[in-house]
Amino acid sequence: MEDAIRARALELGFSQVGFCRAAGPLEPPGRLEDWLGAGLHAGMSYLQRAPDERRDARSLLPEAKAIVAVAAAYAPAAASSPIASYALQQDYHRALAERLEELLAFIHSLHPGARGLVCVDSKPLLERRAAALAGLGWIGKNTMVMNAADGPWLLLGELIVSVDLAPDAPQESRCGACRACLDACPTGALAAPFVLDARRCLSYWTIEHRGPAPEWVREAQGTRLFGCDECLAACPFGRAALCE
Repeated sequence: MEDAIRARALELGFSQVGFCRAAGPLEPPGRLEDWLGAGLHAGMSYLQRAPDERRDARSLLPEAKAIVAVAAAYAPAAASSPIASYALQQDYHRALAERLEELLAFIHSLHPGARGLVCVDSKPLLERRAAALAGLGWIGKNTMVMNAADGPWLLLGELIVSVDLAPDAPQESRCGACRACLDACPTGALAAPFVLDARRCLSYWTIEHRGPAPEWVREAQGTRLFGCDECLAACPFGRAALCE
């Protein structure tokens, strides 16, 4: 069944697909709480709700046995574009959700009676952790999932299912001693490797924040809209995608 699901996901246009267990936490308790406790989530108070549930797919689908994690690679914009690359595509929430619904229908054809839940940045789930556990890539120092083929230019989605699927092996991190993403951030939002301070992130200020931004943010933002691509474009793996 795994091979059939993988083949169908690729037919639907996903660049990567993998599986991980739904049983057990996606990451040990503590990391998310420490990040929230330090206030690094800025004004995104919704992230404080039920951190334990975010680690457990069964809080969303009690009979869940596996997570089908998918990634869709997208094209980086020209360096001169003021609009973040993801925002130049079709709304990925809708596009990926529609494909995942088709994938769920396919799973139903293989396993009648299976239940599933589509997640595309719309449910309280640690999506990047699920993607990493399913072998789609590793979580880089800029806190984004990346792989050797597409760098960090990936959009993520998940399908939580009541079907038991053999898990894929996670990838080893290939970031090494590189700190290109940290050095490229125009506001120092990458406080340390693997630690994002949303209070300094232009993506937070231009997407999540409501109301006027402080003067220092407006100065750093310049003409940027809908986020910032600097830490993606600086990644050596990301630069490979930029050259295509």
